[in-house]
Amino acid sequence: MVTIKDISDSLGISISSVSKALNGGTDISQKTREKVIEVANELGYIKKNISNKLNLKLGIIVDQNCDEYKKILNYDIIQGFNSECIKDGNSTSIIYLKSEVKKICIDSIIRSNNLSGALLLLNNISDSMRRSILKLSYPIVIVNSYVNIDKQNIGYVGIDMIDAMSKVVKCFVDMGHEKISFVSIKGNDYVYQDKLVGYIAALTSFGINYNPDNVLNVSSEDFDLQILKFVDSVHTNAICADNDFTAYRILNILINKGYRVPEDISIIGFDNNFIFNYLNPSLSTVNYDKFELGVKAYFSLKNIINGNNISKMQIKCDVLKRESTKI
Repeated sequence: MVTIKDISDSLGISISSVSKALNGGTDISQKTREKVIEVANELGYIKKNISNKLNLKLGIIVDQNCDEYKKILNYDIIQGFNSECIKDGNSTSIIYLKSEVKKICIDSIIRSNNLSGALLLLNNISDSMRRSILKLSYPIVIVNSYVNIDKQNIGYVGIDMIDAMSKVVKCFVDMGHEKISFVSIKGNDYVYQDKLVGYIAALTSFGINYNPDNVLNVSSEDFDLQILKFVDSVHTNAICADNDFTAYRILNILINKGYRVPEDISIIGFDNNFIFNYLNPSLSTVNYDKFELGVKAYFSLKNIINGNNISKMQIKCDVLKRESTKI
């Protein structure tokens, strides 16, 4: 079991400082408190006065109309969450949000299912969903959709987009590319904004001026036409897509139009979704540990229930270089 001393050793600060941070001491800075709680969450620390065997019932709330792509990503996250839940003697219940429901009340869902808290895995954070989250009184953790709501009962676990996009841009720069574009299909504005901020920060860090003309956020319906117009107008030679499915569509459109990938244009996707591992050419992509996301989501939710919370936990990524990028 992780102890206060383990956290102290990890951070290089005194045991008393760690104890104060975890127990609401007033004579400690907010920055130190947040760092202590972050490391406590990462190590899986649980307060001694609260049993590790909590016998809690936790919910996993997902979209009923979740597409196949998202289901594959969610599977490993749910497995990671469940693995730690079972170790603690707790149980989970998967609850599907009906797409036809106009007004969503997460509090009511948690209360009616006798849950102590819930993990939210959603395709899109709509305005009505955001309003429901704002009113929440129960503990929840949201994965991969940072909606910038600062409440003690809400946690976020996701990818470090600054780190991820920095590695993508570095990969392109190392290949000699300068005209680096970002392409996204409209759907989840919060995820799009998170990746866009990471993309802009990454360009800046490599001394490349950000040009909004090099960003395309397009609807799925007229995607093919918009991609060809975009590539012809900005003369890009490197594209980072918001996910592997988008990258797959771009790759097919360009090859069918006579472009050579990666000789003319390099493409990197996002998520390392295994269903796109066997394309020709094979797809370069941003990879991250989805199982670990689920594990961290569980520890984050358990710590919120126990009275410890840090607003945001992130994991690192790496770029898997395959045939859609220059060697």
